[in-house]
Amino acid sequence: MVYEARRNLGFLCCSKHLDDTGTLGCVPNFFLNLCIVGGTATVGIVIPLFTTAALNFIIDFVGSTCSPTMVFVLPALFFLKATSGNDNFCCHRVIAYILLIFGVLVIPICLTLWALGIACSAQGANASEWCCDLGINANGTCQTTASTY
Repeated sequence: MVYEARRNLGFLCCSKHLDDTGTLGCVPNFFLNLCIVGGTATVGIVIPLFTTAALNFIIDFVGSTCSPTMVFVLPALFFLKATSGNDNFCCHRVIAYILLIFGVLVIPICLTLWALGIACSAQGANASEWCCDLGINANGTCQTTASTY
């Protein structure tokens, strides 16, 4: 990612420093890398200082979408693309389609649980009964009542 960001920003911002091959010199390249990595590190350090809860929501969202995509969807798509037109992989292609469908179904489930977690944590101490029934109360305020028969 840094390579592409550096290349594009170098073309946009430092086009007068490009040599004949279209690459930056050593000094502009160093400062461009310093700005990209330093800016990313600064954002990564400053955001948690101000909003820890917001960072948790962002990480949960990214995990709910990217994890199933990287684990199930992309490998299945890569395999299906690599073996298209080849009849020797018939059974393996069926498994890849199953993984693809499973991954596509897991993403909305994860996002629904993520949204329910936000809704239940926003209620705080007044967590509704359905949050407690689902076990999605992050504050631990659910009261369990023992009934005796």
